[in-house]
Amino acid sequence: ACAGNLSPNTDDLTTNAGFSREVRFERSELLFRDPPDCVIVLPNQSQVKFDIGGLLERGVARRLSEKVGRVIGQHERKKLERKLNIDFSDKVGRAQFATITRCRFFLKISVAELENRYLLVWSRRSLNIALEIIRASDARFLWGARHIAMRRQGGLPLSPVSVAVNSVYAGTHQADTDIIPSLIDDALRRMFVTLPDFRR
Repeated sequence: ACAGNLSPNTDDLTTNAGFSREVRFERSELLFRDPPDCVIVLPNQSQVKFDIGGLLERGVARRLSEKVGRVIGQHERKKLERKLNIDFSDKVGRAQFATITRCRFFLKISVAELENRYLLVWSRRSLNIALEIIRASDARFLWGARHIAMRRQGGLPLSPVSVAVNSVYAGTHQADTDIIPSLIDDALRRMFVTLPDFRR
C-alpha cells in the first residue's frame, strides 16, 4: 500500500511537484519489454549544499534491491572500479563497466534542491529528488519518479507563549540530525512504490 497519491507524470520530471505526498512518475513500454534484471546506481552528481550523496546512494540501492534481482550500489561499484581500473566518471568507462559486469541498466539520481530554512519560530527542511532508470547500451528511458519530501515545525508568533513554544519546537527541529535521513527514506519509499517488482 502506498502512503499518498500516485499520479502519472506527463510533464518533464524536473517540474516542481509541490510540497505534497504526491509522487510524479513515468513508465515507458520498454520497462516491460526489457525489464531490468541488474541496475548500477550511478554516483549522485547533484550540487547541493549538504553532503548527502553517500546516504542517498545507499538508500536507493537498498530500495532498488526490493524490486530488481541484482543491484550494484556504491560500495560494490567503487570496489569494481578499482579492480577493473575504469574511470566511472567517463561515459566510455561507464559503458565498459556495464559490459564487463553484465549489468545493463543505470539508475541516475538528481537532487534539484535540499532546503533548510530556520526563522527562530519556524523551521522547514525539504528534499526535491528525481530518479531515472535508463538502458546502458542506448540511454533509453524505462522509469522515472520525482518527489518532494518535507518536514516542518513551529508556527506563527500569535502570543508571547506561542513565540516561546514555537521557538523551542523550531530549534529542536533544526538540531535533529535524523531529519535528513528520514526525509530521504520517506521520499525513496514513496517513489519506489511506482516501480514494479521484477525479481524472479
